[in-house]
Amino acid sequence: MTVFEYSSVLIAIIIGMTVNELLQRITNILSRENGLASYWYEAFFTIIFLIATIVYFFSYFSIAGSADRITVTMFLGPFTVICVWYILIFFFPVPKKEDGAIDIEAHHISKVPRWAVFTGLFMIVTPFATLTMDSDISLLFISASIQSFLGGLLMIVLGVLTPMIVSRIGIRRFKFCMVALSAPWNLIIVANSFYTLS
Repeated sequence: MTVFEYSSVLIAIIIGMTVNELLQRITNILSRENGLASYWYEAFFTIIFLIATIVYFFSYFSIAGSADRITVTMFLGPFTVICVWYILIFFFPVPKKEDGAIDIEAHHISKVPRWAVFTGLFMIVTPFATLTMDSDISLLFISASIQSFLGGLLMIVLGVLTPMIVSRIGIRRFKFCMVALSAPWNLIIVANSFYTLS
């Protein structure tokens, strides 16, 4: 068993639990009558987070797969990120069937503020965890870290202001604004992951 295989077992278990959380939410949407048509927004973000979960696992694979030696510190960085990611997904504002939410949309909007604060904190902490695997502080790393910090702060502010924003512009417009905001942000995350994978 290689160092990577040994160290990745625990991370793989937590990733598996995270994927399970997201799949339960997708199946809850799909099991509703006209589920995708009514809850396309919730399904869209659930799928985005499912893809991101898989990317996080393979990012660790690409970094640690060729390592001959992994220190405790090198393991704790990605492990912390994955654990915080699981907590973030556990509080994801799309309900599972067992949550008993009749209206997925109303449940989603009511849970966004708390979840957005967790997301913002996750984005702020992630660059520090990255340093445990790679201590090279390049200009690209600093740029990615600043984007992550700013994104985290933006998520916290948006989360806190969500009830007020929804009451002013309505749920439909809020959803379209969030999708429009997420598209460029996801491109930034993909670009930053290329830095991680290199």
